Amino acid sequence: MSGPAYAVRVWMQLQQKEGKLLLPGELVQRAKNGPGPGSLGEAQHVSMS
Repeated sequence: MSGPAYAVRVWMQLQQKEGKLLLPGELVQRAKNGPGPGSLGEAQHVSMS
């Protein structure tokens, strides 16, 4: 499964994991910076590929 719907679902899961609202820009920044706490960077990178 891929596409915008998948990316949005991953984004929602990451927000629940963090316990706060994450802005798309913040996720993109984390993806560029590489894996962060909880491998958020890795998860975002996978959702975008």
